[in-house]
Amino acid sequence: MANQPKNPADKYTVENGEIVMRFPILPTLSKKGISMLLATTRGAETFTYEGMEIKANVNLYVPIEEWEAKAKKSKK
Repeated sequence: MANQPKNPADKYTVENGEIVMRFPILPTLSKKGISMLLATTRGAETFTYEGMEIKANVNLYVPIEEWEAKAKKSKK
């Protein structure tokens, strides 16, 4: 995905006992065309936490109806 760090370790940090993931919001129409894909790993990524390899697979979606409704409101 464009504009994402090439090293997954740059996207995943541990802060106050929580795993924090950072992804740019780059809206793309999903393959089925029923939602907008806001952020994705495009498959599993691996990062290290306390010597363990952690695998993450993230897909963040918004239903297309909500996306289109928001777009209509912002044009008014």
